[in-house]
Amino acid sequence: MSKHTTALVMVGPAGVGPLRTPDWRVSMTAQLIEGGSSGPVWMTSPGGHHDEGVAPESMLIDGTEADLVARSLVLLIAASIGDEPLRSQLVDAGNVELDEHRMAISDPWLLPDDLLLTCTDSLSAQCRIGIVRLEERPSLDTRAASLLRDWGFEVDEFSQLPAD
Repeated sequence: MSKHTTALVMVGPAGVGPLRTPDWRVSMTAQLIEGGSSGPVWMTSPGGHHDEGVAPESMLIDGTEADLVARSLVLLIAASIGDEPLRSQLVDAGNVELDEHRMAISDPWLLPDDLLLTCTDSLSAQCRIGIVRLEERPSLDTRAASLLRDWGFEVDEFSQLPAD
């Protein structure tokens, strides 16, 4: 079975400038790749997004349930653009492997409820998520987007326009 991108995700600041206007300034991007034999995979833009330039390049989700997909995205965002104390908690919990030149999400990873709460408390007020679905039924569906909203994130959903 071939692999293909089913959704694109943009993450940016919750507000821009001194008035915190809701303009989009993209801090990180990721694409959800599905159709392979090993399960959906997140792929981030090359080069990383964090100030130190070290961010995970990919993350195996290992399932398509809405809760699992939403948790995996929170973990990916926390590892990519979270502050140093949050990233240290992810390393201590065994979810992230970090050295001076490379960061990787552990396989398997687990984001328990207490660490999910820590991540969402740290990130939801400072960033927002934009989702572009490229397929009718990607694993990052409306249920996963609803969970992200329930966890405090502002989520904008965009649909791909059909070709003329």
